[in-house]
Amino acid sequence: MSRQKRSIVRHSQAELAAMKAAGKTESDWQAAAAKPAPDASDLDDAMEPVGWATTELPLSKRKEHVTAKPRGSA
Repeated sequence: MSRQKRSIVRHSQAELAAMKAAGKTESDWQAAAAKPAPDASDLDDAMEPVGWATTELPLSKRKEHVTAKPRGSA
């Protein structure tokens, strides 16, 4: 929990404006724009859309009847 408290930072609107004017924001949009688009080498990026309307779910297995005997009885 203490780790989360250290990573949360609050700034006023005036402080944010001053940081932006000084170029001290942590977002580097030029570097992000220079990166290439995903080329589907990552399997998560290459996932095909699923037609959920026609997808069939597997049927559940039937329940099995079980009798529990008390201890000591045979």
